Amino acid sequence: MQSLREYDLVVFGATGFSGQLVAEYLVEHAPSSLRWALAGRHPGRLHELRAKWSKQGDLNPPRAVLHADLADRRSLEQMARKARLVLSTVGPYAPAGANVVAACIEEGSHYLDLSGEPDFVERSREHFHELARLRGVRIVHACGFDSIPHDLGVLYAIQQLQPTQDCRVEGFVEMKGDVSGGTWASALEALAQPESFARHLRHYREGLQTSEGRRSRLLLRPPHRRSALDSWLLPFPSIDGQVIVRSALERDEYGKNFEYAHYLRFASLPAFGSALAGLSALTLAARWAPSRRMLQEWRPQGSGPTAAQRRNYWFRLSFRASAEGREVWSRVEGGDPGYEESAKMIAEAALCSLESDRLTPRPCGVLTPAVAFGEALIERLQRAGIRFSHLDGPSFAR
Repeated sequence: MQSLREYDLVVFGATGFSGQLVAEYLVEHAPSSLRWALAGRHPGRLHELRAKWSKQGDLNPPRAVLHADLADRRSLEQMARKARLVLSTVGPYAPAGANVVAACIEEGSHYLDLSGEPDFVERSREHFHELARLRGVRIVHACGFDSIPHDLGVLYAIQQLQPTQDCRVEGFVEMKGDVSGGTWASALEALAQPESFARHLRHYREGLQTSEGRRSRLLLRPPHRRSALDSWLLPFPSIDGQVIVRSALERDEYGKNFEYAHYLRFASLPAFGSALAGLSALTLAARWAPSRRMLQEWRPQGSGPTAAQRRNYWFRLSFRASAEGREVWSRVEGGDPGYEESAKMIAEAALCSLESDRLTPRPCGVLTPAVAFGEALIERLQRAGIRFSHLDGPSFAR
């Protein structure tokens, strides 16, 4: 039984850039009752981190270090067997992340990760959803900036609107930030397979449907100027739209027919043009192996922005939801999107998952954040400093 596990939570990959930030957040913010451990393929480095946090007298340093290696299935099963929940920060996830998911399902442990890789998440759903549901296991991908604030931001707007029939939501993303080596590697991995990404987009654009006749689909419009919003809009090629469409299909609150469009928003034509040109060039370079290797060397895994740099980063997500002649605007905003806030988001999602198990049964299978955690996680994130708010109308001035 999960309640008899040695640890409530294991952070897998805590020596990586993102993993260390997640572990630091737990050291500072997790309740003292949390029994948690670090896991990875370099136990010596993990012991150094644990010793550092223990000496600082922080609230709740990890209680142990476990050896776990993506290439060693037995070590992954041993890790999962000891934990109620495994939180994985070991990306890119496509090469071997499924090994961790499979081990967690086999051993009856819940699983969260930071993956924003559409192909990996879709394959996970196809291969593991039914088995995870039968085993009573919750598998939740995309628990960082991809895609918690987007997914929960739409849920927050929908709950204000309360549609019954047709509903359309547009998301407008603004941010300032940088990428770590791990995130960079994951992005290159996804861009190197444009055919796969395009296939998933077509699938979600055509729409998903339940046996009861509810439909949900992704809207794709070309780059354009929206005069009414004083904005230049670029379709955002991220996993967020797919996650939101899936959430809308599985929760009744989104209405009978749901549509979502996802944009990067720019205030000026030069900024818009630079982003469009940069994304196009990066996509082409990622497809050619020699240039992809050069790009990987530019930002090696384990590297990332400094704490001083991260203090100047921010994100703001605005959502316009309309249904049945009514319209509402809402917003989600916070600090450094890629790392400080992503670490906060997945850590709070893990704590939410562990807490909710004690309070009320949650759905199982391969789930989106909104389906797995919903309102409970919105409340936790608000207490942790992520701001959710309702607006009187469009407002993009910062």
